[in-house]
Amino acid sequence: MYYKGAPTTVKVALLQYLCDVPAFSKVLHVSSQAALRGCPYCKEEGQYCKSLHKVVHLHNRPFLPIEHDLRNNENEFALKGKETSSKPVSFTKEEELEIRSRYDGLPNQNQKSILQKQTGLKGTYSFLRLPYHNRKEQMQPDGMHTIADVIGNVLGMVTGKDDNKKVRNGEEDFNRFKKPGLKRDGEDAEPCSEVTRKRKNDNQSNANQKKQKLQTEISEELPKAPWKVDKPGLKVADTRAKNLVYPTGYDYLADSHFSKPWTLRTMHGKHQFVKSGAALWCLRGLLPKRQENTLRKLFSAIDMMTHESYDSDELEDIIRFTSEAMSLLERDFPIALQTITTHLMHHIPEGYADFGPLYGRWLFPFERINSWITRQALNKNKIEATVMETYAIYDWCVFMIMSGKIKQDDINIGKLEKLLLDEGIDEMKTSIGKKFFIPDTVLSHMSEIYDFCLLQ
Repeated sequence: MYYKGAPTTVKVALLQYLCDVPAFSKVLHVSSQAALRGCPYCKEEGQYCKSLHKVVHLHNRPFLPIEHDLRNNENEFALKGKETSSKPVSFTKEEELEIRSRYDGLPNQNQKSILQKQTGLKGTYSFLRLPYHNRKEQMQPDGMHTIADVIGNVLGMVTGKDDNKKVRNGEEDFNRFKKPGLKRDGEDAEPCSEVTRKRKNDNQSNANQKKQKLQTEISEELPKAPWKVDKPGLKVADTRAKNLVYPTGYDYLADSHFSKPWTLRTMHGKHQFVKSGAALWCLRGLLPKRQENTLRKLFSAIDMMTHESYDSDELEDIIRFTSEAMSLLERDFPIALQTITTHLMHHIPEGYADFGPLYGRWLFPFERINSWITRQALNKNKIEATVMETYAIYDWCVFMIMSGKIKQDDINIGKLEKLLLDEGIDEMKTSIGKKFFIPDTVLSHMSEIYDFCLLQ
């Protein structure tokens, strides 16, 4: 129903929270993505890998059905032996409130840090004052950044961009990959005395040492690995990518996408490259059959997870299929890929029953409009105020077009100057390179039509 000119009271409730992981950490007081308890949806705990210098999450098989064959694989996963544990659960609302209250009551920051590492929670926050607030039921993973990061990390590992000594050392730590002839950090071919080592440190600055170390890692040839396409294979993949014809509306053009990953210009472009089947087609025959099949499973899972609609009967199959894909990714690719974003892939389809498909929670359009709005801010000293005023102006322009008050003939979408000229403003200094302010008369007219007090 539509009401105009009548007093109306509207209550607004925050029923769903969509942020990336760092924003969730700040807003809802959960641990960051680098923490051992980095998952805000379950009690899964990662483990710190010294070789990789980061936390890895190796509990993919517990998400599988209890009778699944991959649970019985004892040697090929990072955590050896059969997997008998059940799917990790989350804290209940009562347990979480008790932990957060206990956190706030601790006497010093050291004790608070210990409790945070154990639970992944950092105390109370503002939204807890809302009577209907329930973080567990209203917080959903950010599918956009999660899926884009997984795609970027996998393609980076396959092309060798992200494959280095740290990755190989991490595999050796879990007895999964032996790299003959490749020395670990700190190992020298010939022993040197403490005096010689000290003299080297005195003669070279830390910056030069880091530079030399980086050059050594780049120049050192890594042994072949089943997850990495060799240089001749990369040329083949690039040739295939350059010969593809992409439909209108794609975020990228034909180019050497594997040797030049920046040609997949946007996160949405990465998703299109995978979902369309182009990525797998370009890589066909360039990896061992097992790794190729795992990539096919992963890309198919991403495709399923991003459909525009689902039948209720499909949800369980999507959850199971995704868990299988992530478990195979752990088995056939380095553990360096097992970050918090990889773990969050398990939780994304779990929210479809309550919040619908990712198509309705896709953050790409929100980020694009936010990017456009922030670029319009003229006053850098009062960014928030100018951004809000710019949004009001933008919203007014959309209203004027959609309501038919301005004719759309010969109007290019997004050209605010054209709209102002159609309003009768003839003397607008809009030469290229110059910024302009909208006259007060126009702002007053906008305020009357669209009920915005822009002059205050």
